[in-house]
Amino acid sequence: MPTKNNSRAARRLSQFGWVAGLLFACAALGMFVTWRVPGLDLDARTWLVRARGPLPLPDDIAIVAIDEASLARFGRYPWRRSLTAQMLDQLTGAHSKAIALDVLFSEPTNSADDSALVAAIARAGNVVTAANSHARNPAGSSGFGHYPLSKRRLRGSGMSTFRPK
Repeated sequence: MPTKNNSRAARRLSQFGWVAGLLFACAALGMFVTWRVPGLDLDARTWLVRARGPLPLPDDIAIVAIDEASLARFGRYPWRRSLTAQMLDQLTGAHSKAIALDVLFSEPTNSADDSALVAAIARAGNVVTAANSHARNPAGSSGFGHYPLSKRRLRGSGMSTFRPK
């Protein structure tokens, strides 16, 4: 004859089984839907980020952008590489922990400007550059497809997806 304790334990075990089965079914359905409709996950994340609203910018991050004010001050882009070198030296002087240079330098300019930029990157020692996957880099170079930059000088290099028409 079952005791009161045994029937309670059986009921709890049954409830646990139902909850575990329901969680498993929801996870399997979620994986199936994500697999069959891959954009749904991205749309849901986009909606959640928009619903959250903008986050405040951290105080320890500065973005130096090529914007309308910069174009009015320095003229039409692309600028001389020596100007970018001066900016890198100023950021280095401000003791930046890392500098991300999200600009593709796909063509050589004059030797003095190119050398000034390479020297500024070497002095900083913490520069990460964009790298074009379509550039034909010489062995041991990174970032500037035409101008060898030793990997010892760069802190890193990230891929940039640029497909000209």
